[in-house]
Amino acid sequence: MIRIAFIIFIINFRLFALAEDSLKTIYLVKQGWHTGILINLKDLDDNNIIKKEFQEFNFVDIGWGDSAFYQTPGFDFNLAFQALFFSSASTLRIQGYKNINNIDKAFEDSRKLMLNQRNFDNIKNFIDSSFYKKDNKIILYSTEAGNTIKFYKSNGNYSAYYTCNTWIADALRRGNFDIDSNVIVVEQLFKAIDKFK
Repeated sequence: MIRIAFIIFIINFRLFALAEDSLKTIYLVKQGWHTGILINLKDLDDNNIIKKEFQEFNFVDIGWGDSAFYQTPGFDFNLAFQALFFSSASTLRIQGYKNINNIDKAFEDSRKLMLNQRNFDNIKNFIDSSFYKKDNKIILYSTEAGNTIKFYKSNGNYSAYYTCNTWIADALRRGNFDIDSNVIVVEQLFKAIDKFK
């Protein structure tokens, strides 16, 4: 009887360890006006668009927003107003990082999220579907900071009612997080995520 209990314990322990190993970690990060999803590139398939574009890096910070505002350094009030009410195009902003030793020091604010493979894949597929493709190829708008930041033409329409934070909430909903679709500002997004701690 003790042997059977011990064997069942070992089997359950190994199944638990396997389940823990299969969890993927992503981070919700904030830096200035930017909110993004930080992903370890080792968790992406070798044929993934982002992994191919950022193969010299270990992590990527992915965000989405108005094309003109997002690609302009600093804060431009006129572009911000235009983005909220007259946006003409959206962009994916992806920044590569070789190493991030301390997430809390690298970003103003962050939240760690653990996902099973299926939910991680759903978020990854949502991000991949945000790339605008012509003839099955992505379109690079511009680069910054020695090619560590790249802006790509994206699907979707930025507005006062659908912001970068709404886009991230949509991505996280694909990952089975129960978040309202009316998230507009970063405070709403982080408050919604905090209930999953």
